[in-house]
Amino acid sequence: MMALDFQLEDMVPIYRGDIQNSDNLLVRVSSNCQWAFYFESNYCDCKWQMEEAKRRVVEEGQGLIIFAHDQHGKGVPIEDHWKIYAEGQRRGLELVVDAYEQIGFREYYREYDDVMGILQHYGVRSVRLLTNNPNRRNFLKIWALGFL
Repeated sequence: MMALDFQLEDMVPIYRGDIQNSDNLLVRVSSNCQWAFYFESNYCDCKWQMEEAKRRVVEEGQGLIIFAHDQHGKGVPIEDHWKIYAEGQRRGLELVVDAYEQIGFREYYREYDDVMGILQHYGVRSVRLLTNNPNRRNFLKIWALGFL
């Protein structure tokens, strides 16, 4: 069973096991990808990444998934995300991330201050981050230097 913690407006921490004061905690930060979660699109891998994170947390018996329900893919407004998705398909691009770059959107719009606050709230000392996103890795490296 996974537990929910609704202390924040924009992000929902979902955890399994005792995560207080953890070292080397398995962590996934997931945005609200409408394409994957609501339309089951294969154009992005967000749904697969979330399912894999849940599987690994359950397998290990401990972990934290932070669901950023206020963030859509890459943090752009949903109206722009629809345009990016359609344009990417029109151009025959394999992944949504390729469409972002070719259409001219900034590489990254998201902020992770709330993620830092969640990790601090639980006293997490170090993490194993489930991501293929170098910006998330860089954020957590900066966080670790400032707070661990």
